[in-house]
Amino acid sequence: MAVALLLGACSADLGPPETSAADAPVRATTTTAPPPPTLERVVVEARVLGGPGDQRMLAVAAGASLSREERVVAVGQADGRPAAWWSPDGRAWQRAELDPGQFGEAAAFADVAADPVSGGWVAVGAEEGRAAAWASLDGVTWERAEVDRGPAMTTVGASRYGLIAFGTGSTGDPGRDGGEETVAWQSVSGRQWVRAVDDPDLFTRPGTERVVAVADTGAEVLAVVEREGQGPEVWRSTEGLFWSPAPAVGTDLLPAEGRPGAGAAVALGSTLVVVGTDTKADGTDAAMWVSTGAQSIRQVAHDEAVLGGDGAQAMAALARNGDQLVMVGTETDDGGDVDAVVWSSALGSSLQRVDDDGLAVAGDQHALDVTVSGSTPVAVGWEESPGGADAVVWVVAPAAVDEAEEPNEAAPPPGPALNWQRVAAGDDWSGPGEQRMDALAVTANGFLAVGSVRGADGADAADGAMWRSIDGQEWSRPSDMGAFAGPGDQGLADVATAPEAVVAVGVDGTSAAVWASTDGESWLRVAHDEGVFGGPGDQRMEAVMAPAGAEGWVAVGSDTGTGSQDAAVWRSPDGLTWSRVRDDDALAGPGDQRLVDVATGPAGLVAVGVDGETASAWTSGDALTWSRTGIGPGRASGLAAGSGGGLVAVGSAVGEGLDAAVWRSADGLEWSRVGADDLGGPLDQELTAVSVGEELSVAVGRTSRGGGDDAAASASGDGGATWLRAAHAEHVFGGDQAQRMLDVATWEGLVVAVGHTGSTPDARDGAVWVADLAGGGGRTDL
Repeated sequence: MAVALLLGACSADLGPPETSAADAPVRATTTTAPPPPTLERVVVEARVLGGPGDQRMLAVAAGASLSREERVVAVGQADGRPAAWWSPDGRAWQRAELDPGQFGEAAAFADVAADPVSGGWVAVGAEEGRAAAWASLDGVTWERAEVDRGPAMTTVGASRYGLIAFGTGSTGDPGRDGGEETVAWQSVSGRQWVRAVDDPDLFTRPGTERVVAVADTGAEVLAVVEREGQGPEVWRSTEGLFWSPAPAVGTDLLPAEGRPGAGAAVALGSTLVVVGTDTKADGTDAAMWVSTGAQSIRQVAHDEAVLGGDGAQAMAALARNGDQLVMVGTETDDGGDVDAVVWSSALGSSLQRVDDDGLAVAGDQHALDVTVSGSTPVAVGWEESPGGADAVVWVVAPAAVDEAEEPNEAAPPPGPALNWQRVAAGDDWSGPGEQRMDALAVTANGFLAVGSVRGADGADAADGAMWRSIDGQEWSRPSDMGAFAGPGDQGLADVATAPEAVVAVGVDGTSAAVWASTDGESWLRVAHDEGVFGGPGDQRMEAVMAPAGAEGWVAVGSDTGTGSQDAAVWRSPDGLTWSRVRDDDALAGPGDQRLVDVATGPAGLVAVGVDGETASAWTSGDALTWSRTGIGPGRASGLAAGSGGGLVAVGSAVGEGLDAAVWRSADGLEWSRVGADDLGGPLDQELTAVSVGEELSVAVGRTSRGGGDDAAASASGDGGATWLRAAHAEHVFGGDQAQRMLDVATWEGLVVAVGHTGSTPDARDGAVWVADLAGGGGRTDL
C-alpha cells in the first residue's frame, strides 16, 4: 500500500550544543526546542512478502556485490530456518536459495552488514547456540565463515579496522563456569573471524548486557551497550581488538527523564547519534540523543506528539540518507496492538514523525531495521498473519506535489545549482599506496594537479607528484617525475602559472622546496639553499602565485625554527632564484602563525591563514613589508580574488560542531563574515578552497553531515554574498571511507575539484570531481 504523508506536522528540535567538562570523556546534557522547520512530503509503501509458513526479516544492509552491482540484502528466518532476500532497489525482492550444507542445525541469522572493502555482505548469528557467520559476494550465495568459538553473534558493523561483531552468552570455552560473557570478534574479509582480547573486568562482569551497535567515529570505534539494571554504556577501541569502557553510564551517558534505553546508534564523523527509549513512570517514549565534537551528549527535547503518545514507543534502528536520518521502530498501544513507526531527522537538528495511518496494515507490525538504497530508505520487519508472520518491507520515497497545493518546502537560498559528477578513478592516481591530489591550477592546455604519492613501489617515503588533464576527465602524469623524488619525503602543496612559466612549491623533508617548468611537462628542482629554504625546525611552502601586474613570484607558508610556528614569505624574480622575506613584527608573534594562501588585492598582496585561534589576513604592497589584521574567530584555509578586486576567504569556525565559514573584503583590511544557513548547522562542515568569478563562485571542502567525512561543494552567483550547498549524493560526494575536496578551479565553462578519498594513508587515492558551470580561479589549504 502507498499513502502520501506529511513529515512535519509534529517536530522537536535539538537546540544548541553544550560544552563538556574537561574531565568527562562523555557527558550528558539536555536542550530545549525552537520552532519546527518546514519539511517534505513522502510516500511510504508497505510491501508484504507473504507465502506459506512463518517469514520474518530481521536486518537489512545496502551495498555492492563483487561486480559493483548495487543491491539491498535482508536476512531473517523462514519456518525456523535462516532466510535471505535481495533486491536491486528495495522494491522488487527475491528470496535466495540457501545451500543447506552451509547452515547447520539450529542455525539462525541475527544481523547483516555490507563489506565496504571487499564488497558483498556478511551475516552473523548462531549455530546450535554458538557463534556463526556467513559471507556472500552477491547476497544470493552464502558460505559459512571460520569463527573463533564464542556465544551467538548478535551485532555486526563495519569499521576502518574491518568488520567487528559482538555476542553475549555462554562461550562454551573449557574451564569457564558457563555464565554469560560478552565476546568481540574482528574480521578483515568476513570469512575468518578472530576474537578480540578478553578483558575479564569488562566482558565477564555479573549481569546481562547486549551490544546494540558498532560505530566508527574516525578517531575510534565505539560499541554502544545496553546493560541490565544499569542502562546504556559505551566501549571504545582504537583498533578493534582491545576495548575499554567510557566512565559515564546510564543517565550520565544518555540524559533522560526516566530510564534511558539504547536501541541503535550511528556515527556521523565524530558525532554519535543514539536512538532508543525513555521509560518513565507514566510509560515508555521513543528517544534520541546526539553528541557533539566536544563529546557531550544531548537529548532531543521531548515532544509528546513526536516521541510519545498513547502506549509505548521505541526506536529500533536508524540509517543516514544524505542530509537526513531515518529511524524506525514500533508503537504498542494500551490494548497490545503493535504498529510500525518512521521518524526523520535533519542530521540531528530536527526530528519528525510520520503519521501512524501511513504504516498500518492488518495485524501487528514490527519494523526492526533500516538502510538506504541510493537515496531511498528501506526498512524491514514482519507482521502477524493468519499463518504466523509475513516479512514486510517499507520504502520511503519523495511524493509528487499536487500542483494545486500550496508547496510546503521553503524556497532554497539564491545561488546556482552545480551538477557535480565524480570522475572514475584512474590508474595514475589510485591503487596501492597513497596518492594525494592537494592543489590545482589552470594552464593554457587545461588543468594541472599536484600532490604526492607514497608506497606504490613498496617504499615508505613519499615523492611529489603531478597530473595533467585537458578536460578534467582523463589525467596522466608527466613522462619524467624524477625531479619530484629524492631521499626522504617530498610533497607538492601548490602550483601556479604565468605566461612563460609554471612553479610548484611544497616540502622536501623538513625544508621548503620549489620546482619550475616552462611547459608543465619537464621540471627541474630549484637548488636547495639552507639560508632560504631551510634552517632549524620545519619550513613549509603552502601556496605560490605570480602577482597580477607585477613580475616575479611570491610563496607563503610557515617556519617552526623559533620553537613555535611563524608565518613565512619568499620572493623570486623568475621562479628560479629565491630569497626569504624577514618581517618578524608582522609574520611572527606569540602563539602560532601560519600563511596558507595568497592572492592579489586592490592595493597589493593579501595572504590569509591563522594567528592562534583567529583567522587572519596579511597585506603588503611590495611583498617585503607586511601588516596583519584579524578576520574573525576560526581558521582561514583558502583565498581568491574576483575580477572586480574583491576578496573571498573560506575556512571554518567553531559553531554547532565545526561550521564552514566565508569572509568577504573589498581591500584585505576589513572583513565581514557571510551568514548562510548552508554553511553551518549540526555536525562538521569545513571549506578548504574557493574559486571566484563574475557569475559563479565555488567553494569546496568536506562535511560530516553525510556520515563520516564526505566531500562537499557550495556555489554563489553574487560574488560570495549568498551560497547554496550542493545536495549530497552518496555516489558523487560520499563512499565507504573519507572523501575530501581540497582545491577547485574553472576553465572554459568547466569546474574541476581535486582531493582524495580514503581514511588512512595506505588506503588513500586521489579523487576528481567535475561540474559544468563557469567560474574564476582559486586554490586551497587543508
